[in-house]
Order: sequence, then structure tokens, then C-alpha cells
Amino acid sequence: MSVVDLADFKEHLNKPASPSDEDDELQRKLDAAEAHVAKRCGPLGPSTVTVTAHLSGDHLVLPATRLATVAEVRDPAGQVVQLADGATNLLSGIIRVPYRRAGAWAIDITTTRNVATDERLADLHEAVLIIAAHLWETQRVPGRSPRPGQAPEPPTGRGFAIPNRAATLMGPYTLPGFA
Repeated sequence: MSVVDLADFKEHLNKPASPSDEDDELQRKLDAAEAHVAKRCGPLGPSTVTVTAHLSGDHLVLPATRLATVAEVRDPAGQVVQLADGATNLLSGIIRVPYRRAGAWAIDITTTRNVATDERLADLHEAVLIIAAHLWETQRVPGRSPRPGQAPEPPTGRGFAIPNRAATLMGPYTLPGFA
């Protein structure tokens, strides 16, 4: 289920709220936009997931921020690690581990982020709408309707890019590792 609702997307596109034959396609564009924003900025709704991280000194830098809890940390050998008090910074997603071991560490985390209800995350909600609209509109190039029986021509020189408005809105929430 989407965090951003189809009715919000249809309103953003100035389309009637009533069901239409385009709803399935609109939902696919919305899902793709949400997936893209989540990949760059972390989960958009409350979720519990297992992530992996590698040591940076004696710290693990998680691919998510604003965490509710860190349920369990397992070292690369699969052993559950007991963390000291204050070893976890839930806001920044950084964990100090008691020892070093090379390899991928597994961390079970719960995120609190919810763009549907958290006013501070309205930027991410809007970024999803902008990207989804971009996906929807770029497939409909004016003046390029095919002749009967002919496949539509793909637009030349046009590729998918994140609109600057969406990139700017995602900026403060972008996870480490993305430029």
C-alpha cells in the first residue's frame, strides 16, 4: 500500500477524483516515485526492516535515519551483539559497536517516519507527487501520436531525470552516499 494516496496524486494532476480506467497506471507511477524517494531518503512510512552495514572505525552507519528502535545487532558471524547504553544514535542512524569484525553486520530497525501524517516530512510527500507527475507526463509527448497500427515512437534525447523541484525537496533527507 502506498504512503501517498492515489486521490492526492489525482488532485495534484488536476484529474477528477472519480475512478477511471487510468487508475492502475497512475498507481504504478505513484509506486515507482515512492520507491525512488525511499531509495534515496529511507522508508517513507513506519516499518521494521533488517539492514546491513559495514564498520567505519568502531561505528556502523545505517542506511536510515530517524529510527524508533534498534531491535537487534548481529555481527558478520551471526552473533547477537550487546550494545552499551548510549551506543545508538537513533536520529542519525549511527551505532557504536563494542568490537570490530570485518564483513556485513545485520541490524533490525524500526523507523518512525511517516510522510502521510508527519508535517515535517511534507517535503518528501510533495517530492513523490512531483516525480510521479513527471513519470506520468513524460510518457505523453504532445504531437507524437502514432498512426493506426504503428507503435508509438519513443521521444528522442529525453531520459528520466529527477525534476529539480523534487531533488531540492529531498535534499535535507537524502541518506549518506547519495550526491
